Amino acid sequence: CDEWRERMLKRIEAERPALVVISSASQQVDPARWQAAAARTAQRLQAAGARQLWVRDTPAPGFNGPRCLARARWQGHADFAEICSFDRDKVMARTRPIYDAERSGVAQLPDVRWLDLTPEICPEQRCSLWRAGRPLYSDGNHIAASWAAQQSVRFAQMLEGWPLGPAAASPPLK
Repeated sequence: CDEWRERMLKRIEAERPALVVISSASQQVDPARWQAAAARTAQRLQAAGARQLWVRDTPAPGFNGPRCLARARWQGHADFAEICSFDRDKVMARTRPIYDAERSGVAQLPDVRWLDLTPEICPEQRCSLWRAGRPLYSDGNHIAASWAAQQSVRFAQMLEGWPLGPAAASPPLK
C-alpha cells in the first residue's frame, strides 16, 4: 500500500486535479498514527491544489454477501435477505476510532468535505445485503458496482456549489 499510495500522490502532484476523492478501508492500527497519516496526506493534496472529498469506509458485513444470499436462496429460505443481514451499529462501532481519527486529522484544512454513505447503504439497524432485486455487496466488504453507480447523484449533491477551479482561489468550505 505504501508504494502504491506514494505513486498516486506523485501522480496527483504532477497532474494537479481540481478534486481528489479519498476512501480507505478502516485498518486495525493506532488511531493516533492514522490521524497523523491522514493529516500528511491531506496537506500534500492541498499543496497540490486539490479539493478533497473524504468518503467514510462503508459498513462491511464481515462475510461474503453474494455467497450468503445465493446459499440462502438455494436452500429455499423465503427470508434470504434477512438471513444475510448484519447489525449496522455493531459494525460501525468497530471502525469509529479510525473514522474519528481521520476526521480529526484533516478537520482544520480548507477545501475538505466529508461524505458518509452509511445512511444510504444501511438505512435501518439491520443492514440488508439485498436491495432493489440485486446484491448490495460484491463480496465481504466492497459495495457492488451497480449500486455504487447509483450513488453518483449523492456525490453530485455533495459537490454542488463547490467551484472546481484551483483550491486557493476560493474561501475554505466546511
